[in-house]
Amino acid sequence: MEQSGVLNLNNPNHMFSLHVVFMARMSHSLHEFTEAFNHHKIRTANNWSPYQMWVNGMMHQDNPLVHGYLDEDPDSIELYGEDPDGRSPFEDSANNVEDSVSINNGEDLSRDISDHLDLLRTPDHKGIDIYQEVLGLVEQNIGGQNNT
Repeated sequence: MEQSGVLNLNNPNHMFSLHVVFMARMSHSLHEFTEAFNHHKIRTANNWSPYQMWVNGMMHQDNPLVHGYLDEDPDSIELYGEDPDGRSPFEDSANNVEDSVSINNGEDLSRDISDHLDLLRTPDHKGIDIYQEVLGLVEQNIGGQNNT
């Protein structure tokens, strides 16, 4: 999208439009995946779904939680989840994700876009067509005030 000139990473309107479209589409896809995963039957597990296996494990008599006992506390809670030989998540990396894109009245504009366009419809060009429609609405509503 960048190479074809459709997306300018330095333009807040472009980034906002990208987030509106693809965050909605990714969230929907993840929801569909988890629903399908949690409710499909697994042949090698007595045809139970992952959700059924979890519930059965939680209700099993050998589970200390069934009898009101808590799991034992880890010996060193301050090191819990830390791998001393692993890479630090705080090391410098060129792989950075910026999770906030803000423009004036962004939440209202995002809601208006969702009301006017079906962000989850089948796209013509991998979602680029939907992105361009959203970008048009953003620039129409904002009037190009955030362009760089």
